[in-house]
Amino acid sequence: VLLNNIFLLLVIIEEVSGVIIKSDLFLIA
Repeated sequence: VLLNNIFLLLVIIEEVSGVIIKSDLFLIA
């Protein structure tokens, strides 16, 4: 269960970081 939670956290972090990167690129453009 702990490993599953860590995996979910990693996926969420990747999605959030991806959104932040996209928003940064959008603001720069």
